[in-house]
Amino acid sequence: MKKIIPFFILIITFLGVAIYLSLENDKTEVEIAKSWTVTGKEMNTIEIYGSEQPFELEIVETDQEVTTISLTGKISEAAMSTLEKADISENDAYIPLGKKGFKLVTVAIGKSSLKAKIELAKGATFKEIYVDTWNGTVDITLPRSYDGGFDVKLNSGAKLLEIPEEGANKESILKIDAYADVSIRKGD
Repeated sequence: MKKIIPFFILIITFLGVAIYLSLENDKTEVEIAKSWTVTGKEMNTIEIYGSEQPFELEIVETDQEVTTISLTGKISEAAMSTLEKADISENDAYIPLGKKGFKLVTVAIGKSSLKAKIELAKGATFKEIYVDTWNGTVDITLPRSYDGGFDVKLNSGAKLLEIPEEGANKESILKIDAYADVSIRKGD
């Protein structure tokens, strides 16, 4: 029994340090105002992965010649370094805010909302916009003309608070994987 107690103390200390470091690295203190351009008119996938804070996405139609994806708000230093791995091509965009894999601890409490905006080029279409968050509520505003479908996966007791009716265009889908409440609505 006396040999087991130091082992348990070591395990508890290790877990405490790991949790503390996870929470310390997740502080959203880095200001971001960044944008990317997708030049194709028939986009395959736009994926925004790994947000660990409240997340707002607005998708709008424009008269621009290219599609612009922008992020504004405050993020963690870890998210900022992961963001450097964004992969943008003519018809696809992958914007990572976190690394894929197991997370020991993530919390959205006390974090400001991260705002993303997708300004679709004139006549542009997309097969899939995929938002995969780890934490924080998800609030999405679609163009009034959106006629596609939805694929919403809710985890850990998250609720779908609002969603418009699905449209007839099954070639275009908004896909969401979230661990907190989700609202989807159409804009003006």
